[in-house]
Amino acid sequence: MYAKNTESGGYLTKQVRRAFQHVMLDEKDSDCGTNKAIPFTLTEDNIKLFMNRYIVDKNNELVLLTDDNKSKYIDKKVKIRSPMYCIGDKICNKCAGELYYKLGINNIGIMCEVASGVLMNRSMKAFHDSSIRMTEIDVDSYISPIK
Repeated sequence: MYAKNTESGGYLTKQVRRAFQHVMLDEKDSDCGTNKAIPFTLTEDNIKLFMNRYIVDKNNELVLLTDDNKSKYIDKKVKIRSPMYCIGDKICNKCAGELYYKLGINNIGIMCEVASGVLMNRSMKAFHDSSIRMTEIDVDSYISPIK
């Protein structure tokens, strides 16, 4: 059963790679002009997940979320640009944010494989436990005297 789980996880990772391998970033500073964004409330706990992403401010201007301006948006509902709503042939800079450009990653489709690999590894760790356990055994209760 466990081998099947590993096999299945590996197969799903390969499927994800094939499905998203063509997803590329567009040129730096590109903007597809989509009018859709994800409404989200930023908090102290989750704001780090959205750093270097573009949000739509009250004047419909795009603002890059950075350490310098993040305090303005904590506990506020914002609209975050997302690759899910990108209408360009490639994922534009404003929908993708700045992180991938800073890291020099152009083929962002392969990043999906990282997530599926993490899920597969967690699944494998769930049934491959390498921790050491100690159990005290009362040996005397198993030994009978020799007659």
